[in-house]
Amino acid sequence: MQRSFAGLVAVLVVSASCSTPAFCQRVIATIAVGNHPTYLAVDETTNRIYVSNQTDDTVSVIDGATNKVLGTVRVGHYPNGVAVNSTTNTIYVANLTGGTLSIIDGTKLTATKIWLGPSPAKVAVNSSTNRVYVTLEDQDGFLDVIDGKERKVEASIPVPPYPLSVAVGMDSNEVYVADFLCGCGQISIVDGATNAVMDTIHLPGASLVEGVALDPKHARAYATDEKKGFYVIDTPSGTLLGEVSDLDYPNEIAAIQGTTLAVAPDTGSNRAVFINAATIAIEKRVAVGKSPTGVAVNATTKRAYVANRGSNNVSVIQLPSAWW
Repeated sequence: MQRSFAGLVAVLVVSASCSTPAFCQRVIATIAVGNHPTYLAVDETTNRIYVSNQTDDTVSVIDGATNKVLGTVRVGHYPNGVAVNSTTNTIYVANLTGGTLSIIDGTKLTATKIWLGPSPAKVAVNSSTNRVYVTLEDQDGFLDVIDGKERKVEASIPVPPYPLSVAVGMDSNEVYVADFLCGCGQISIVDGATNAVMDTIHLPGASLVEGVALDPKHARAYATDEKKGFYVIDTPSGTLLGEVSDLDYPNEIAAIQGTTLAVAPDTGSNRAVFINAATIAIEKRVAVGKSPTGVAVNATTKRAYVANRGSNNVSVIQLPSAWW
């Protein structure tokens, strides 16, 4: 039961330089997209950003080099989670109330759909295996596995009711699922080879696990809980390394690959919060638009993108070069 949270472009450029070691990240552009942009994904190969506009039933395509909207793609009803397979230049969009998964050709910017079932919520892609994982945020609770080549569902894996975010470790072939409205405060871990739940991670005090992300370089997983905050997990052992509680309704989360940092939209404070997983501490809060929900990072261009559902735009944040 995901809460509900246009291409005219408005860009404000401050500076593209952010090379000092300090935490100097800041908004360098604001891009107008569709109505109620909620989540987004980055293709680092093409330097494009794909944004789901929930009440428009569209996806905005942003050129990361110019910060301009290149086009708008019609998808299914109430698009929610977005993921990209940069190897095949294919974009996947979960249509929450449409029961479908839209598949966008990144070259033609045209979309087709396949039927999944009730409440497709979030998407993740393993480009190594060409498998797509979609959570069905329904009382029955399933993680659908789609063969990216055949575009067919090959498995429906039972998980706790109302799963939400999903993340994939491409090397480990493990899939992490945030068990959102089950009240169980946990993450389910699915074996991508067997399509079965292999383990669970319980998060102390958590009840609404919203986001999940992976940092394979440092063997960490990150999770957000709407009421509790931000968790750092050691993936080999599944043990909790620490948590940050000074947040106001954190939503999705993105690991900043190559660093020990992560970024989460803090919906209640209208901030993007940067957290150092090595020190388990907040490094900086950056003001963005109203009701930020989605976040994605392009480590190649050193930029983070935040979808602001309440102001119908995307904030572009320049990251310090010294982080890499």
